[in-house]
Amino acid sequence: QSTWALTSSGLLRPLLIEQAIILPHPNMFFYGEKEEIFNEIVNRSFHQKANEWLNLLHLGKVILIVRYIFVTSNYYDASAHRICAMYGFRPTYTFVIQAFMKNNAFGLFLSVFLFGLFAFSYFIRISERPLSEVATDFTYDSWNDSLWFVMVTMTLVGYG
Repeated sequence: QSTWALTSSGLLRPLLIEQAIILPHPNMFFYGEKEEIFNEIVNRSFHQKANEWLNLLHLGKVILIVRYIFVTSNYYDASAHRICAMYGFRPTYTFVIQAFMKNNAFGLFLSVFLFGLFAFSYFIRISERPLSEVATDFTYDSWNDSLWFVMVTMTLVGYG
C-alpha cells in the first residue's frame, strides 16, 4: 500500500536524486564530528566519522526502490493477480523474484552482485579504516582497496 503511494505521489524521482546526492557527500550537520572508540585488543582508541555511519543508514532507502521495482513490474499487476487467483495463491514479492529469476536470471544476479559489491565495500571502508592507524598493511582508505577486497572475498569464497 505505501509503495503505491510512493508511485502515485511522484516522489520516487526526488528519492533517487536524494540517494545519489547524500551517499557520496557528508551530512552538513555532522561534518567533522568524530566518535572515539577504544579497542581493548590493541589497547588503543580510534576515531570514527559520524557521517559515514549515518550515510550507511541511508542505504535502507534502497528497500523502497526495490519494492517500487517489484510493484510496478508485470508480475505484480492486475493480470498477474487474476492469473494467480485462478491457481489459488497470491502474487507476493517472492513470486516476483522467482519470475525475474525465470526470465532474466543473469540480470537479477548481476544487479544483486553489483549492489552487494558497492554496499559491502562501503561498509568495509568505514569499519576497517581505523585499523590503518595501527597497522600499515591495512589500507582501506581508498575505494579501490575496499572494492578489491570485497570482490575477491565474494568471488573466491573468502580468499581476500
